[in-house]
Amino acid sequence: MNRLGRFLRGIFLLLLILPVMIVQAQQDEMTYTAADHSITVDYPSNWNFDLDERSGFLYLQDDALHLTLYSPTVLNAYLIGNIVDPAILVDLVMTLNDLETLDLTTTRIDNRDAATYRYVNPIENNSGMLTAIRLRDGRLGLVDAYREDGDIAAVNEQIIDIIASFDVPPAPAPESLVASGEAWQAVTAELEASQLIEPGGELVFAQPYAFVSGVNNAFQPLAQQAQHENVIVAGKLTLTSTTPQGETCSLAARVAAQGSIEVGLSSEGALVAAEIDSDGERLSEQVVPLESTPNQAQQVLFLVLGERLVVYVNNELVISDLPITARTGSYGLSLRANGSSATCEVSQLWVYQLPATTPNGACLVSAEGGAANQRSGPGVSFEIAGQLAAGTSADVVSQIRANDGFIWWQLADMSWVREDVVSEAGDCAAIPQATVPTG
Repeated sequence: MNRLGRFLRGIFLLLLILPVMIVQAQQDEMTYTAADHSITVDYPSNWNFDLDERSGFLYLQDDALHLTLYSPTVLNAYLIGNIVDPAILVDLVMTLNDLETLDLTTTRIDNRDAATYRYVNPIENNSGMLTAIRLRDGRLGLVDAYREDGDIAAVNEQIIDIIASFDVPPAPAPESLVASGEAWQAVTAELEASQLIEPGGELVFAQPYAFVSGVNNAFQPLAQQAQHENVIVAGKLTLTSTTPQGETCSLAARVAAQGSIEVGLSSEGALVAAEIDSDGERLSEQVVPLESTPNQAQQVLFLVLGERLVVYVNNELVISDLPITARTGSYGLSLRANGSSATCEVSQLWVYQLPATTPNGACLVSAEGGAANQRSGPGVSFEIAGQLAAGTSADVVSQIRANDGFIWWQLADMSWVREDVVSEAGDCAAIPQATVPTG
């Protein structure tokens, strides 16, 4: 065990009992999620994993490389869970363990506040890196990585990948909804109460009826100017088809040049959810047989949450976590026919935009009214460095009041946007001041 682990054990007077873990395979990775849904992390499937249920430590090991993970619960038990600045937490642990600090190598991981210091442990004659990272709920987690042969830099990228997955897992979706077919206010209130979504969103549009028909693929755009990333889409779908297989009627979200997310009914009487690229290829797909007959109306509700798709049919959860790509887009009604006459209808359609979530101490800016120009510096005299797409958000790392009198926000990619073309969310007043020339 490393010196840091012994230090924490030495001051830990109260033993923790963590719930039994849930470990699930994902291709060449394993995912650990605590049974109480308090923490999750991904790690290579050929690594050794150990959970100390008495102390709460998580251990990962691959040959000479060792990682010890400390959840917020563990840090609270050691009376250091109230620290909100990652660098301060790392400095404190370094000092208490008499570790020799080499340098600060990371300030952000996966668009989250973090501080990574390389260190030398003269007592145990090894070197490592100690990282504090802000989790989804605003608290900090701590990861100690060390290598017995001392060459920690050689595996730095692999360590950072594991730390990027160390987080609070998304809230589980309720197994059923009481208000699925009700007004959008009742549905969103129920989902807020379940903690699957945060309060503070808004209705994008509602439409009593829409349809598309044809003998081949057809698409009816809806709210083309509404570009959003995270939304709820709900409506009563009906596919009228004379073909026993191969046709679908779907609600579409994130419709853009890159493709779309489509959730709907098939002529086989199944629910089909898929991410489809611009060439018609299905990047991800899940088919769920329904206890219904073809051509029968079904109440469909789905949530597009970052890289996660959640789907309900007639109040029941049918897909809890289909992986999708996080991006923005508009909406539509999609009919995929195969040569016979078919009709795709939706009634009681509504779309609800979910609020941007900001961890404690973080600041996000969003382009709500349209795409916002990003510049290479804080002023219109600097070159345009891209655009913040309409409906998207970005993390802010610093700010400055420029010569034009406006506050300019510096984003995580080091570009700048002006305050009057974006909206802010979070603790933006506390974002540090930049010291760069303004244009």
